Amino acid sequence: MKPIYLVGMIGVIVITSTSKSEPPWKHPFCRTAPRVLCIFLGVGGIIVVIFSICVLSSEARAMLVLRDTFDTNTTTNNDIYDTRFSTHLFQNGSLVLSYTTTPNSPPNGLECTLPLSSADPVEREIDMSFGGGGTEVSNSLFVCYAVGGGNGLLLPTFPYGPKANSRSGNRTGYGIRFLRHGDGTNEIIFYRSDTGWIRTLKNEWLPANPVTTLRQLVIKHRKNGDHLITVTFDTGILFTREFRFDDHAYPPNNAQRGIQFIAKAHSAVYAKLQMITDSWIVRDASSPDGLEPDLGSGAMESKLLEDVSTHGPGYDSVVDLSTALEICKKKYGMNHPKVAESLQHLAEIYGTRVPAEAERLYKQALAIRENIPASNHLDDANILNELAGIYQYQERYADAESLYKKALAIREKELGLGHPDVAADLNYLARLYFYNQRRDTEAEFLFKRALAIRGNVLGLGHPEVANVLVGLGELYHVQRRFDEEEPLVKRWLSIMGKVLGSDHPDVAKRINFLASRCHSRGQYVEAESMYKQALAIREKALGPVHVEVAESLNNLGALYMDQRRYAEAEPLFRRSLEIREKMFGQDHPFLATALENLSRLYQKMDRPLDAAYYSDRAKKNRGRKVIK
Repeated sequence: MKPIYLVGMIGVIVITSTSKSEPPWKHPFCRTAPRVLCIFLGVGGIIVVIFSICVLSSEARAMLVLRDTFDTNTTTNNDIYDTRFSTHLFQNGSLVLSYTTTPNSPPNGLECTLPLSSADPVEREIDMSFGGGGTEVSNSLFVCYAVGGGNGLLLPTFPYGPKANSRSGNRTGYGIRFLRHGDGTNEIIFYRSDTGWIRTLKNEWLPANPVTTLRQLVIKHRKNGDHLITVTFDTGILFTREFRFDDHAYPPNNAQRGIQFIAKAHSAVYAKLQMITDSWIVRDASSPDGLEPDLGSGAMESKLLEDVSTHGPGYDSVVDLSTALEICKKKYGMNHPKVAESLQHLAEIYGTRVPAEAERLYKQALAIRENIPASNHLDDANILNELAGIYQYQERYADAESLYKKALAIREKELGLGHPDVAADLNYLARLYFYNQRRDTEAEFLFKRALAIRGNVLGLGHPEVANVLVGLGELYHVQRRFDEEEPLVKRWLSIMGKVLGSDHPDVAKRINFLASRCHSRGQYVEAESMYKQALAIREKALGPVHVEVAESLNNLGALYMDQRRYAEAEPLFRRSLEIREKMFGQDHPFLATALENLSRLYQKMDRPLDAAYYSDRAKKNRGRKVIK
């Protein structure tokens, strides 16, 4: 019992047990206590009772809508759960959702349609507890709420193929995405779905993997459009973050009232994963505090136009942008620059998801701008580059090249040959030549021009310089011009090591390359030091079971084998193989290299039976096809 309630009870006893003819301080309790303390207890007790009544009255206004602790497997078999897209089991009082890391695999999700509430709540609180799961490779956990009627999961479009999007639906509602990126960075994204069109409402970067460390999520969704999200993470130390955004589109307990719990991984490294949730509690509160008036139609139009102008390309609600476009046409006329601007913003949202519609809108915007006297040609260059990106996605490389060149010519004329924006266009065109058309000579020339401009204008240590170094370095790597690639990698490390930090996986990737160069030149001491450094970074950043950790173990083992340090090489090769087996299974082609290395090692150690065993396995695995 809380101490304040104990004090209250004693005080009430003191007051109620005395008669009118007997003062409170003559109560037996008071015979051994000072008079002042008894008076304090009596008055304090009355205050506590009044306070408790107020609290209970307030709590009474909060109605329990759902409480599920997943103690039995009957939970998801009743009418409020949709388990068509879910592979799950019940274990130790938790719901365990299973999924795989294959990019073009469908997401795994469970939906709960909440029971109708008897009142129109001012606030709905959703409290969800989690027991861990996920992985250090690229993967996402989604919690969606206020999900409208229909079929499918309330998800953004994934760029991994049709299977990855096969379970998505044209639903309305809100989503929270906990995202572990492939480069080791971490993000939380809040978005709204308007029948499948996604508008990002807020995002923030996080210091740790939010999928594996998530422990509790509390959503307070208010009728006035306020969304307060409180998240607790466990990184060895519990810490809580609060997020807030405003959006009125789908208030609590209207036609949109479902919850979805979804997991999706995006890594090409195959692994079987799980996400654990322990309890879901939903309450509705009817307190009228904090209501805001609705916007009138005139104010709404002004707000839409202001939002589009303020957010620019980052504003991504196709519904609002379409409305804003019609407002601009009505207010300014069909051929006004603001109409062209709205067309461009709307085209950006369609983008590669609906490339034909994006192309049509971009062309309309360009046509308007061509008829505007003394228009800003730099705006034309922006549209040309964006349309070129659509063509590049569609593999219409000749069309993309033509537009990239037009944009480059405009910027060279308007800004001069040495401007950073000119360098950006050179980099776009170089990447088209190298990655899509293998026109390496032309790409190399453009990469070098972009590198020189950025170095001169931004400084040799600028991250934009490092961006060009990556493209030029990969071109040299493909051409096996390793001696020319090596100084570029060293320059990249000198720049991005400061930006990303010395423990970033991208830093480990470049250190591993430099180690391989030393290895190939017989500089074994330097190679060993760098291989170990790359391994330590990867184990810390990615965890002990990761394909890049397996790569580092394999490389260090190969170095020891070349030095005839067979006893040190064997456990490294075996651990590398065990990681790959755990991630891909026994028969995956990705195991072939590790198996072949063990076979060669055992030949050198004069263990012919072991060598033959691993050699046979390697041949069988190399002959298998990868099933995506």
